[in-house]
Amino acid sequence: MTGLAKLSEQMRNDWNRRVKHDYRFWMSDGYQTDEAMWKSGERDFSILTHGIEDQSQKTLLEIGCGVGRLIYTASSKFKQVIGLDISSEAIAKAEDLLTDQKNVDLVIGNGVDLSAIKNSSVDVVISFAAITSTPTAVIAAYLVEIHRVLKPNGIVRLQLYLGKEQVVKDDDTLHLRCFDRDNFSRAVQAAGFEVESIEDLNLPFEVSFKEGGIFAVVVSLRRCEITPELPDTIAKILLPEGESTQVQEIGGREVEYWMALNYARELAEKGDLHKAKETLEYAQAHCMTTTVDVRDLLERIISEIEKKENDAHQAPLAPLSVGDSEFFDKNMRCLSDCFPELYQSVKSFNLEFQNVEVKSTEQGGVIWYRGQCLDHPSKPLGAAEKWARSALAEKRTQECNAIVLFGLGGGYFAEALTAQTEKDITVIEPSMEVLVKALWNRDLTAILPKIKHLFLYEENTDLSPFISESSELFIRPQYQASFPELASKVRSAFYGVRGLSLLKPNIAVLGPLHGGTLPITGYTARGLGELNQRVRTIDMSGFNTGFQQIEGFSNNEDRQNLLRGKYTEMLSELLLEHANEKPFDILISMAQAPINGKALTELRKRGVITVLWFVEDFLRFGSWQHLAQFYDYVFTIQDGECLDYMKKAGAGHAHYLPTACDPMIHAPVSLTAEEHQRWGSEISFVGAGYHNRQQMFASFADLPFKIWGSEWPECKPFDRMVQEKARRLSPEEYVKIFSATDINLNLHSSTERDGVDPGGDFVNPRTFELAASGAFQIVDRRKLLPDLFTEDKEVVCFSDRNELLEKIQYYSAHPKEREKIAFAARERALSEHTYTHRLKQMMSVIYSHRYDHLKRKQDNSPWHKVLRRAEPHPELHRRCEKAFQRGEEATLVGLASDIVSGEGKLTETEQKLLFLFHIRQQTIRMKKEESGN
Repeated sequence: MTGLAKLSEQMRNDWNRRVKHDYRFWMSDGYQTDEAMWKSGERDFSILTHGIEDQSQKTLLEIGCGVGRLIYTASSKFKQVIGLDISSEAIAKAEDLLTDQKNVDLVIGNGVDLSAIKNSSVDVVISFAAITSTPTAVIAAYLVEIHRVLKPNGIVRLQLYLGKEQVVKDDDTLHLRCFDRDNFSRAVQAAGFEVESIEDLNLPFEVSFKEGGIFAVVVSLRRCEITPELPDTIAKILLPEGESTQVQEIGGREVEYWMALNYARELAEKGDLHKAKETLEYAQAHCMTTTVDVRDLLERIISEIEKKENDAHQAPLAPLSVGDSEFFDKNMRCLSDCFPELYQSVKSFNLEFQNVEVKSTEQGGVIWYRGQCLDHPSKPLGAAEKWARSALAEKRTQECNAIVLFGLGGGYFAEALTAQTEKDITVIEPSMEVLVKALWNRDLTAILPKIKHLFLYEENTDLSPFISESSELFIRPQYQASFPELASKVRSAFYGVRGLSLLKPNIAVLGPLHGGTLPITGYTARGLGELNQRVRTIDMSGFNTGFQQIEGFSNNEDRQNLLRGKYTEMLSELLLEHANEKPFDILISMAQAPINGKALTELRKRGVITVLWFVEDFLRFGSWQHLAQFYDYVFTIQDGECLDYMKKAGAGHAHYLPTACDPMIHAPVSLTAEEHQRWGSEISFVGAGYHNRQQMFASFADLPFKIWGSEWPECKPFDRMVQEKARRLSPEEYVKIFSATDINLNLHSSTERDGVDPGGDFVNPRTFELAASGAFQIVDRRKLLPDLFTEDKEVVCFSDRNELLEKIQYYSAHPKEREKIAFAARERALSEHTYTHRLKQMMSVIYSHRYDHLKRKQDNSPWHKVLRRAEPHPELHRRCEKAFQRGEEATLVGLASDIVSGEGKLTETEQKLLFLFHIRQQTIRMKKEESGN
């Protein structure tokens, strides 16, 4: 029998024994009843699968499913659910418990592989707690198998422990395993996965052992298109020294014995004497070989059972009445002074408490929400003081100026914080019921004035005013468990904002070869620069001439497409070479950028976050269909079904993000009389001559109308309207047209409709550019336009040719109204619709998901060390900061690059750097000469 087969047999025997004894206790913290078990499974399932979209269309596999604790909830969320466990007893019990779940397949695993699961058949793989007690060799084998059964770009969510390595015997099937974070990241990369995020696991009880350096986490992985290493190699990376082959002083058998005895004691205290005796017998029968001295505990349990043989069960804590109105009135007066808006909301609450109750303790009343205590159930004051000391001792807290606390509860934790620190405290409470009950429950008048912000968090609450570069977020485990969705939204919003100020990844913006997206590439880079991000543009437009020449070498359209593909492949290789010399952390590809899936896969293997901003109509340009799967994030100018299609095509995340304006380019300009003559007109249109535009404007020849742009016919009547031989204009030129025109027409393109497309949704860049330029426009109605501009106040709209002509006639005669509308449009554009606004949204989304990944990468980067070491030397540090911000590498060449090309007298620091640079160059030349090159 092989080593893995022996481990498999050991795991099956151990877990069959435990399941037979008490399936709920050994597999769930909610072990009191089946209902409690399902509820804990719902909680943990929500934590594991948060943010996974289109669940109803996906297949999920749970490894270590036990008796179906998570599958019970998963079956109502996913299209198909597969539960796998090595314990035949567990699977048999799961079949009994889940008889009504028709979309569930239960599989007895062999502990070696996932041979029962087909290749590329699963969208999501999850495992909660099971891996923590699995031998490392088995974990490595499972990682390779998970890669096999996952579909391209599939997701893995694992709950495990990272931090200080734990030496565990190789056949131990219960003792907690903990891996070094860096080793784990390297191991899963070797298995063919990218680490998307590693987040702390927050449950209603403590699951991390911080004093021992052991942290409970939830890891999100994404499958990459690379071949995994062998399991033995992965196991070696995961645990370099390997697992112990020696008997440990405290191993799995000792842990099992200790857990069984404590369970017996708990049962005895509750009065369930029969089950307590049964559990004692289990412990003595299966674990008596333990070396741990538990005689004292054993004797106390037996004594407790004997003592309570005739006692009645203990009564539960009695709920308090609704509260002392004296507290409520005092608190409300204080709330009115400190937070008047919140006071008005509380004042209108109907005082119906359906989900909240208060229970008494020796230290005061504690608040329970849907069966979960939001404070400490017995010692709220002491627990809060201890937590506050621990939180304030953390390095991240010591370095911050403000603390954001998610969850007021009974106010104990906020009270402890305000008593122990002078830092600004913001408290976010997600439940009005809890907030009002807290005001009834205790005198909070000493606490409320010390809190800087206290507000009720709802679905669309804007957190940015309460988050700064120097703030830190704390989410109490009780609140994470009770409000998992809102807690995750708060966490994402927090790190999205923090990321913009604290993260400085190297961002590359990849432009297209040609087309309307080309100028947007520059706007995007400038918007990132306005946000103080490190950005560089990769301009591919110089290769457009060669791309266009392909038509001249072949008349066969299929051959032309093949050649275009090879041309794009060559450009993709050039991009990878560029990334070798000047690596970047994030790649933002504009629509139609010349990069293929192979290059994107390679970049993702290197840890690059890939982003596509598809600023085109997805129905007209179909390149996304085969490229979306290679992007971690896809942003589109269309909502609704467009996002659904992107997700189905494999995009990691899909988000709506319209285009915008660049105030550096799109602004009112003063023109000379000659320029007015050239560019001006009573009515103008700027854009390409798509069919629907030709059809609409063909009858406008009698109007004082000029058309600017390419791809217009040369025949009548367009020969009189189209200007300057239908050449393509620069942004600087069409801004002059906007400023010199009384009425700018803006008709969106359509290849399927004549005139106005009644189903048109996206809003084109011209809408924002005209508005920012202070130009009056009449634009065709679009589904997404009302959220961006107000009709008749900021833009004028039309639905057909007749309505357009009516509005041209009206506004030609009312210049004051045109001026008022144009002014309002410019105000709206500058306040909400610049590329800086859009890039802030984009980066906030990315940073909210990838904050930990990018922060860790930044902290381990050469620049981090260079900047820290340069701090004692102000001029050198400033120069390093400038080079860092330019996106240079942390090398002598990067530091000296602007000195070499600069002008003026050199400072002492510049002289030294330039001297070292020349020495380096001379050394390189000498080595080349010695080698004969």
